[in-house]
Amino acid sequence: MNVLQTFLNPGDEVLLIEPYFDIYKMHLDICRLKPVVVSLRPPANDFLSANAWKLDMDEFERKISSRTKLLLFNTPHNPTGKVFTKAELVQIAEICKRKNIVVLSDEVYEELVFEGRRHERMALLPEMWERTLTVCSAGKLFGATGWRIGWIFGAEEAIRKCVKTQTMTVFTSNTPLQVIYSFYCCIYMYL
Repeated sequence: MNVLQTFLNPGDEVLLIEPYFDIYKMHLDICRLKPVVVSLRPPANDFLSANAWKLDMDEFERKISSRTKLLLFNTPHNPTGKVFTKAELVQIAEICKRKNIVVLSDEVYEELVFEGRRHERMALLPEMWERTLTVCSAGKLFGATGWRIGWIFGAEEAIRKCVKTQTMTVFTSNTPLQVIYSFYCCIYMYL
């Protein structure tokens, strides 16, 4: 919500990869943004293997219009579990750079990776740091999902703008969660 409210205006288009986490659509509705859906498709013979699902890059690029401002991206993907490969991320990044699309990369399940896969960050690809805002979650990382504590990182100027929005929408969290969050972040940084 923070990123949507900070950088987009009512009527702007946001690319969603379907199936998508249901809260995304609700957030877009609240901000009066237009979802543009691109399907992640399973192969005909292997719909159970999440990593076999593919995004049609031609369809993805065709769905982008002059009103498209942001890709709301998710890897590891919720609800399928697909972990996008580095090659897939590079293809998506190239399109986003060419079409001047900002990426909001939801990576809250970054540690939930199976089948020998490796989570790759969109923001670490060439020329993507400046156009990617990454969302992470202490709740998911440490198995405390009800806490709803997370963070966002990206280019300094973008984060400064997000902090202004955050300051006006969420004034505080309770003290025990602040202490626990700080403790876990320190541990995580040194692992």
